[in-house]
Amino acid sequence: MKSLRQNPGLIVLFLLFSASLALNVALGWRLKASAGPAAPSPGGVQKESVLPEMAVRDVNGGAVTVTFDASRPTILYVLSPACSWCDRNHANIAALSSSPKTAQYRFVGLSTTGKGLADYVKTKGLPFPVFHVDSEELITTLGLYATPQTVLVEKGGRVERVWVGAWDKKQQAEIESFFGVMVPGMQAP
Repeated sequence: MKSLRQNPGLIVLFLLFSASLALNVALGWRLKASAGPAAPSPGGVQKESVLPEMAVRDVNGGAVTVTFDASRPTILYVLSPACSWCDRNHANIAALSSSPKTAQYRFVGLSTTGKGLADYVKTKGLPFPVFHVDSEELITTLGLYATPQTVLVEKGGRVERVWVGAWDKKQQAEIESFFGVMVPGMQAP
C-alpha cells in the first residue's frame, strides 16, 4: 500500500471532501436558523384550526383586537382592496351579510393590507366592520394570504368551514344551501 506522501492525488481528494462536508454542514445550520415558521398549507385558512385573537388596525389605523369568544359565530371575510376577485365577489358577501337569515352571525372583514382600505370600504359600503392585518407573520401563519376567503368561525375561534376564492357556481350553491340565503353570483370583471 502506498503512503499518502507517495500519492498526492489522495491528499487533494481528501481535502476537497473535507471542505465539501464542512461547507454542507455550515449551510445546513444557516438554513435551519433562517427557516422561520413553517409554511402554511395551500388554500388559506384551514378547517378545524383555531384562530387566536388578532391584533389588527381599523381603517383609520387605530389598534383593535378581534376575538372569537363572542356570543355568536363569526363570518370572517378575508379580502384585499387590490384583489379583482374580491370586487367580483362583493355583491355576494354584501347580500349574505345583509340577510335577516344570517343575523345570528357576526360579520368581520379582514384585509391583508391597509393600503387603500379606507377608500375601498367607503366606496364599497361594506355592511360590516373591516380591519387590516399589519403582521406578515400572522398572514402567513394563518393562511390569510388567499383572497377572498369566507371563513365560518365558531365561538372560541374554531374554524368550521372555509370557502376560498370568489364564489363560483359550485361555491355559490353550497353557500346558499348552508345559509339559506340567495346571493346574486359572481360579478363580471
